[in-house]
Amino acid sequence: MFTVLIPFHGEPAWLARCLAGLSTQDFDGPFEVVVIDNDTPGPAPSGVFERYREELQLSVVRRSGLASPLAMASARNRGLALAQYDWIVHIDADCVPGPEHLHRLHARITAARGDNLLLFGVRRFINAEHLDEQLILDGAIDWSKLPEIASPSNYGVMGDRRLPELVQVAASEHPWAYAQTCNLVHRLDAACGVGGFDEAFDGAWGYEDIEFAHRLVTIAGARPTFIPGIEVHHHDSEYSSTLERKDKTMNPNWHRACELIPGFGDFSRDRYRRIDPSIAV
Repeated sequence: MFTVLIPFHGEPAWLARCLAGLSTQDFDGPFEVVVIDNDTPGPAPSGVFERYREELQLSVVRRSGLASPLAMASARNRGLALAQYDWIVHIDADCVPGPEHLHRLHARITAARGDNLLLFGVRRFINAEHLDEQLILDGAIDWSKLPEIASPSNYGVMGDRRLPELVQVAASEHPWAYAQTCNLVHRLDAACGVGGFDEAFDGAWGYEDIEFAHRLVTIAGARPTFIPGIEVHHHDSEYSSTLERKDKTMNPNWHRACELIPGFGDFSRDRYRRIDPSIAV
């Protein structure tokens, strides 16, 4: 049914929480997890992998010698090449799915009766101190009551800044603009049909998911669909920096997305200015 793809570079405790969340899913159907380790410094977090290898049908691809760990497009393509199931579930290593994540996805996909869907879920931004691997495994977290923070990775907005637009994403002029691979689901054959992710986005931050979603919709005919209640819990700190995100002009991936997607630049500039006028676009 599902192949869960998780690119990883950085803190093993983040990945451990993510895998713990997947291991406690209220879902009886088949799924596998593929972790693509993008040149994490030091020894591989083998202890984390061993804890979950059998239970999660876990495969690990360890990449070394990369020009940049920000090689997310090629990492996801490696995962797509290994995928054994029909539906791809993207989750970031710093996000934890709630226990009903796959069950709710399965229910929505089953109801669609074979439709080619591009499914969007939301992020909840949670201070990392409230997410503990053992508490997740013990089922001792009340996910609905975890306090949210105004995360810098959400431009300091409380609650997923995309939510009002996600609810109406099917009618949006640019539905792909709301695609984030921390919580995105699509058919494997649709991804392969459009050639996967554009690896020219490797080396800088972001926008490879948006450009990929644009091709899924416009070439593969995937139908953008928002699913309420499909949430991932993003570990965060309200003290981290937003500076890199606030200057789009210095990000080559931003420029590439604007070049490849007709009208995306003007559409997104207007969105960013409404979120925060200090964002340089």
